Amino acid sequence: MMARNDSGCSLFRMRYRRRDRRGATAVIFALSIFPLVAMIAVAVDFGTAVSAKARLDLAADAGVMAGVMAAANDLGTNPANYLTVGAAAAKKRFLAQAGTIGSVSQGTPAASLTRSGSKILGNVAWTASYTTYFGSLFGLPAYQLAGTASASAPVGTPYVDIIVLVDNSASMELPSTAAGITKLQALTTAHPYSGSSTYGNCAYACHYTTTKDSSGNYADYYGMARANNIQLRFDVIISALKTMVTTIQGLNTQTTYRLAIYYFDASLHTVFALSSNLSGATAAVDTITIPLTSITAGVSDTNFDATMVSLSAALATAGDGSTAAAPRKNLFILTDGVDDANGSMGTRTVTVFHPAGCIPIKAKGITTWIIYTQYLKANDVYYNQWIAPIASQIEPALQACASTMANYTSAADGPAIQAALATMLNTAISTPARLTN
Repeated sequence: MMARNDSGCSLFRMRYRRRDRRGATAVIFALSIFPLVAMIAVAVDFGTAVSAKARLDLAADAGVMAGVMAAANDLGTNPANYLTVGAAAAKKRFLAQAGTIGSVSQGTPAASLTRSGSKILGNVAWTASYTTYFGSLFGLPAYQLAGTASASAPVGTPYVDIIVLVDNSASMELPSTAAGITKLQALTTAHPYSGSSTYGNCAYACHYTTTKDSSGNYADYYGMARANNIQLRFDVIISALKTMVTTIQGLNTQTTYRLAIYYFDASLHTVFALSSNLSGATAAVDTITIPLTSITAGVSDTNFDATMVSLSAALATAGDGSTAAAPRKNLFILTDGVDDANGSMGTRTVTVFHPAGCIPIKAKGITTWIIYTQYLKANDVYYNQWIAPIASQIEPALQACASTMANYTSAADGPAIQAALATMLNTAISTPARLTN
């Protein structure tokens, strides 16, 4: 009997099975690619729709905030239509901020405002339709989008306390401009009494004697500055403070604003005690005068740490401004940011302002505003020895004291300081609004 040779048949069957498996793999891949592409397409459309909704939600937030603030501000002059004015402002702001979004069809936003007791309540609702790029191929031609935003604002003028702390240390006798510094240094080539050049070319209008010359000017560098009409940082701060007082007096028709004024050098001094009766405030500012100091080392002229401890103890916790018993509180600090005090061994220590002193005050809910009266460069003995090494640290320390970076500004001359104070004051007393959802 002859044996069968099946090797050829086996080889054929193996090749057939390999071709069969390759064909099956191709079929499986073809079947799986469709849902994979569909998932990617839907994910792209969904992500774009989510981004569009986020943009419209932000526009609704901005719109409702604008609406309640507009209504609150319009109430006094337009009591019949202030809610209508607010609703129109809400829609306008929503549409302006939303702008045009690709593939999104927006409906007209609905804005409604009502008054509830001492508050204005606002709501903005919006709808939109996002037309998909790929979803229509898979039965998803569009996503329907919708959102709402609500806010409230208090009615009427809020109760606000304005507390002002003015730096009146000897360093505020620096001229307010570079030209003033140059002019004063040209005059202070020698000590007025001794003729010594030890303190020659001094850039500070140091006031260290009560003796006056034949012209009635103090026989010191301060007298020289006054006799030659050199404006000091002290002068521009006092002028700006008087303008601020006048502004508050004009706005305080309902006596909801109270003002307190302090100055500090080696310690804290009360100039005008907290009061809504501002009739004597300007006269009180006039009592702030250039301090009589020593030009020798070891004399404490600026003690921030002690000042902030005393001030924190003097200030009560802030409220929401809804009643006279719970006023909002705002602290304005005008300073050059340099601490010049005695060390533990009686030696002079010149450092930057310590922002840790602001922490207890801000913990009481008091909004802190900082106006840095710029420390202009002065090429004299004091500046080069004490200020130049720390000059770059001054602003960061003061910024850390401010409640936010928006509460900080740097200014040098009179107009800049007055403008900064006016802007900050307007923000401090404005009617606040807040989102409620």
